[in-house]
Amino acid sequence: MLIVTITPDKYVNKGPHRPAFTEKLRAEVIASVDCVNYVAINNWPTAVKTIEFLRPNIYAKGIEYNDAEKDYSKGIVSEEKAIKKVGGELKFTDNITFSSSNLINKYLDVLSRDVKEYLTKFSKTTTSEDLIGYLERIKNIKILVIGEAIIDEYQFGQSIGKAAKESIIALKYLKTEKFAGGTLAIGNHLSNFCDNVHLFTLLGDIDSQEDFISKNLSKKVKTLFHYKKDSPTIVKRRFIEEFPLRKLLEFYIFNDMEVDKEQTLEMKKHLLSLGSTSIHILDDCFNVNKDRVIEICEGINKRKLKFNWSARGRVTIDDETARALVESGCNKLHVGVESLDPDVLRWMNKGIKVETTENFFEICKKNGIETLAYFILGSPMETREYRENLAEMIQKMGVTYPYFNILYPAANTKYYHFLREDGTFERDYWQDFAENPTPNFEMPLPRTPELQAELQRTVDKYIEIFYGTS
Repeated sequence: MLIVTITPDKYVNKGPHRPAFTEKLRAEVIASVDCVNYVAINNWPTAVKTIEFLRPNIYAKGIEYNDAEKDYSKGIVSEEKAIKKVGGELKFTDNITFSSSNLINKYLDVLSRDVKEYLTKFSKTTTSEDLIGYLERIKNIKILVIGEAIIDEYQFGQSIGKAAKESIIALKYLKTEKFAGGTLAIGNHLSNFCDNVHLFTLLGDIDSQEDFISKNLSKKVKTLFHYKKDSPTIVKRRFIEEFPLRKLLEFYIFNDMEVDKEQTLEMKKHLLSLGSTSIHILDDCFNVNKDRVIEICEGINKRKLKFNWSARGRVTIDDETARALVESGCNKLHVGVESLDPDVLRWMNKGIKVETTENFFEICKKNGIETLAYFILGSPMETREYRENLAEMIQKMGVTYPYFNILYPAANTKYYHFLREDGTFERDYWQDFAENPTPNFEMPLPRTPELQAELQRTVDKYIEIFYGTS
């Protein structure tokens, strides 16, 4: 008698959009093979419980499992112990192995064009052993995640037309879905790779959502909560029309007042007590309020707190602020420059001038503050001449670490609407995706293949100029 069990969908950990075929379809295909007597979908991630229940004479696995060291899940080790315990024998097939994963990766469009191109390039320089070795090395590093805890809530409804007495859309309520977002999501993701993750975040002292957070946060994440006074924990509540999956309205439940200076300094003091020697503040508007920045810097010095720190911010600074930052231990600022072309900046509605950006980097360099700056290539009015001169302009300004991206038409962005209006995109591709979400969705190139290739070559050239490799 031959009994075949298959791994259930929820335990197939082979990347996004996997398994490509559901457990039911896989079971039906195996059941169609004449020599198979019974097929079952396993209830567990390994076959240990199934072996204990069925007590087979022989437990068979493919030849690829013969080397237990290469089975990084270590499932084969526990399964071998289980079959021996019930008096059975573990055997390995010796026929040619046809890997379904390899066939899917090669011949089915489960990944986008850009992802496939990246993975092909990555595979030429990195082996699976290199990658797994890296993951093993980071497993025991200590990670501290700092930032806002956000509850993402989606309320779904079905449109039933206009409300009877008002000019508003009426919907029949269907369901609510809630997710742990912000740093809660970051902590959950990191806990898949690292065993020592701490989360330092700010909840509200009103409606803290702690019960929901505790149920939806990995048990491997150790929490360090502070509570913002007179505030709720941040909730982003979206109202969605289920078909065509359209967002109608969004509420932010939060207190948008700045955390007071005393609580900010207490949180930094707490961080230092944990042994942290470097802190990065993820706040795109950190340096907008000059008085608050200087107060925080003075508070750090007054308490004699010694640590290195960095922050995100805008390309705006003066000498007084720069000196205060340096004296309190700030050694780096991250800013979004996007472009040094005045026409592109106006099109992006950045609200800044190139002269302001140049002044920012001059002051940072003069005061010894390193800078990490983000640039975007590929805006519609950008010229080849601009791209040819950009590296020299960046070097002249004294940017320490430039970072480059190619403009992409994300949903509901100015660039996407521009492409729709000028006829580049004849259809609303994002609306099509909302109505029929598919794992192999691929946005058409927003520019000619020749220009796209030129932009990528330009980015590679910049990386070679600034970092010596591409």
